Amino acid sequence: MRRRSPLLLITVACCGAACLASSSAGEGVRPVGLAAHSRGTSENVGGRGGIGVIDFRPTDGAIVASGKVAALRVIELFSRDDGLSDVPKIGYSEGMLARGVLGAVPLEEDGSVRFEVPSGVELYVQALDVRGRALFTVGPSLRLRAGETRIIVGSRCLARGTEPAGAASTLACRKPPVRLEPESQGSYPLSFARLVQPVLDRHCIGCHDGRSGRPDLRPDLFEAGDGEEIPPRERLCGVESLHGGWSRSYADLKRHAWSSDGSGGVGEPGEANPTDGEAGARASRLVQMLDCGHGNCNLSADDSHRIALWLDCDSPFYGAYHDACDQARGGLVRPRAGYLTEFEN
Repeated sequence: MRRRSPLLLITVACCGAACLASSSAGEGVRPVGLAAHSRGTSENVGGRGGIGVIDFRPTDGAIVASGKVAALRVIELFSRDDGLSDVPKIGYSEGMLARGVLGAVPLEEDGSVRFEVPSGVELYVQALDVRGRALFTVGPSLRLRAGETRIIVGSRCLARGTEPAGAASTLACRKPPVRLEPESQGSYPLSFARLVQPVLDRHCIGCHDGRSGRPDLRPDLFEAGDGEEIPPRERLCGVESLHGGWSRSYADLKRHAWSSDGSGGVGEPGEANPTDGEAGARASRLVQMLDCGHGNCNLSADDSHRIALWLDCDSPFYGAYHDACDQARGGLVRPRAGYLTEFEN
C-alpha cells in the first residue's frame, strides 16, 4: 500500500472486534443506523481510491462483549438532489436518507481484510456478527476522491502512502483485495417493497390480512377518499396515496422495527429500545419474534436475512427521492445522484 492504487482498499486488522475508524479523535462506534445528511457531489463518482484501517478496537465494553465481528458491510447513502428536506419521508426517522447496500466481506482469521469500494460517494461501514447481523456502525461516513489513499491507525490518520509497522504481516495483505459480495435482491437501492414485502407475501399475509385485528402486512396503499388530499410537496415526489405513500405493512411494522432516531428506537417507550451494545435486527421486536418461531413461519435463510438487513439499515421504505408510487408498488427506481449500476440488484 506504499504507492497510490487505482482501487479503494479498506484494510482492517485487530483482535476480536474490527471496524472502520474515523480520522479524528473522539469519533468511534455509533449505533447501527446512520441518518446524517449527505453532501452530494458527482465529482469522482465511479472511480476508486484507497484506505487502510489498522488495529482499531471499540472501547465500549458492552459492544465488545456483544459478539465477535465476523464480517464488514458497506452501505452507500444517496445524496438528495431536489432541495427538499424530508419529502418523501424515506423511513420512520426524521431526515433519513435513501441508501443502498454495496455488499459485505468476511474477515480473515487475524481480523484483517482488504476490499474495493467506489470513490466519490458517501459510505458507511457496519461490523457484522456470525449471522450477518450488524453489531455496530462506525462513523462518521466516508467519501474518498478517485485515486486517494489514506491509512488510519486507531483514530489517528497517517499521511497518504505511509504504511504503519506490521501492516504487511496481516493475512489480508498477502492476498489480492476481495470483492464485495452483493446481498439480497432489493438492497441496492434498498426498498421495502422489493426487499421485505416479498417475505411478508410468502409467509405472513395469510394471518395478517387486515381482518384479524393483528398488524396488517398486506402491500396495499392508503388510497385517498372523499375530502382527503395528498400534500402538494409529496405529489412532486410521486406520492399518490396517504401516509406519505407508505404501504399498510410498513406503517404497521413501525412498533416492531428499528430506526436510529433520537430515542434510540421506534414505537412506544420500552417497545423497541436496545440493550447496551445492541441495535438494528439484534434489538428489534420483529426479529425476536421470528427467531422464536412466531406463527411457525419457518423462514428460509435468505428471507430471514432480508428482514435483518432491512432493520440493520434503519428500516427504510423508499430507496430514492422520486417516483414514490412506483417504488411503493415494487418498481425499481434508481436514485438520480450517486447511483452505481454495477451494484444494482
